[in-house]
Amino acid sequence: MSIVDQIYAAFKCRNRPSVICDVSRPLISDRQDAEQVGRRLRQDLDWAFLQEHADALYAMTPGSFRYYIPQFMVLAMHRSRVTPLFVSPIFQMLDAGPDETYWSDRFKLLWVGMTSEEYEAIKAWLIFMASTDGAWDDDLVLARAFDTVDLLSQAIER
Repeated sequence: MSIVDQIYAAFKCRNRPSVICDVSRPLISDRQDAEQVGRRLRQDLDWAFLQEHADALYAMTPGSFRYYIPQFMVLAMHRSRVTPLFVSPIFQMLDAGPDETYWSDRFKLLWVGMTSEEYEAIKAWLIFMASTDGAWDDDLVLARAFDTVDLLSQAIER
């Protein structure tokens, strides 16, 4: 199974929620980006559109975050001379710290409670991104992101 297939299979049960944006967030660029993304089904998102709305994931509800994240990951895998800005929020969020006590409430809302298949798909994607020249240049951030997802997946086993 390819990584793309693994990602889509892991998140296939995630339905598009009725509420896309976290309305408690101020109406700034990340919320505006989330509103724009929320006007489309995930399969209708493309690389250029996400590049224009790169901060969308920051302002999404947990349900919409989990619905849209697979498309963000898959589109980031396409080769480009330009770094996909729309994956920066994923890496920044996953650089949450090596211990659960460092995790913010917002981080926990978005990332805790995914299925083991979803976490495994995210880890496979992170390995792919680390192995691709130019996809993401900071190996330390990728390693910390992987460790964070590993901690999240271990929490399921407890």
